[in-house]
Amino acid sequence: MTNARIRTQSSDLGGESRPDTSFTSINFFKSSYSSDTWNCVEVGRQDTTVIVRDSKDIHGPTLQYTTGSWMDFLMAIRTNSIARPTGT
Repeated sequence: MTNARIRTQSSDLGGESRPDTSFTSINFFKSSYSSDTWNCVEVGRQDTTVIVRDSKDIHGPTLQYTTGSWMDFLMAIRTNSIARPTGT
């Protein structure tokens, strides 16, 4: 997946972060396999974009994928076809 975008809400004049409120109407969810410790990511959908955020920092940066790229990623996980690094 080469078309992920990172979205941040920081000022161009000094890098001050501010909460990202543009996703307040999106229902985010986390996997049923996740524990209740908040150490996971949450996924939401807006039109043709899939948005991934850190459950510990819901107003922080997000990763955004096209629906097609996200489906390709999920299929790669399901079929165990993600290339793994060698020599680590």
